[in-house]
Amino acid sequence: MCRDGRYRRGKILITFNGRYRQAGTETSFDSYHVNDNHVTGLRTVENMGLNDMRTNIWYQIQVDGQLNLTDGTV
Repeated sequence: MCRDGRYRRGKILITFNGRYRQAGTETSFDSYHVNDNHVTGLRTVENMGLNDMRTNIWYQIQVDGQLNLTDGTV
């Protein structure tokens, strides 16, 4: 049980192909359960470098997945 009162099990797989603050770096995970609800798919966070004003790093987040609930709904 986690601090938020939810049970979690399984693995979060994270792959780095560079430093998190380096432009082009991606972070992804796959296969995870929260309160027996199965999370499938892939989430990618890509560092896009500095914004146009060159003041902040911005990230593009893409999610390709689904949540399979314990009652059988998706």
